[in-house]
Amino acid sequence: MTQLALDIDWPINSFDLLSTLADCSQLTEIWLFLSNHHYFEANTMKTLLDLAYNVRTLGISYDGDSITIPDDICSAISPQVEHLKVHTTYNECMLLVLERVEHLSSVVFVRDRGSKNSWTDIIEWLTERRRKFSQSDSHRSLQVWLGETSN
Repeated sequence: MTQLALDIDWPINSFDLLSTLADCSQLTEIWLFLSNHHYFEANTMKTLLDLAYNVRTLGISYDGDSITIPDDICSAISPQVEHLKVHTTYNECMLLVLERVEHLSSVVFVRDRGSKNSWTDIIEWLTERRRKFSQSDSHRSLQVWLGETSN
């Protein structure tokens, strides 16, 4: 198993059970589906990434499309992670992520199919800063390459 999705609706205090079910060293991608009422702590993120030390892609999604990711989660994303995927169209969340996770190669923002939010504001922000990005044909995702600027 190289990919894992965790639907988290309760506080996580131990990853003992997870490590008995799967060889976490083989994981290359993890998605965390978090409920709106559950706060996922930075030290929990660090513990998970220490256990799954080959993870290169990390996805984070909350129940709603307008939830922001806590600042300390961004700081807990270890250098082993190269690509972050975030389910949100909340501009403040996108800006927070882009300003805090500079060691990543890319960030993909994903939104719900029925979301009324558009990418207009964040695309304007990226364009002003000459950042490289692309939008999917379906307009459901926006990928930003970090550390790269347009000429």
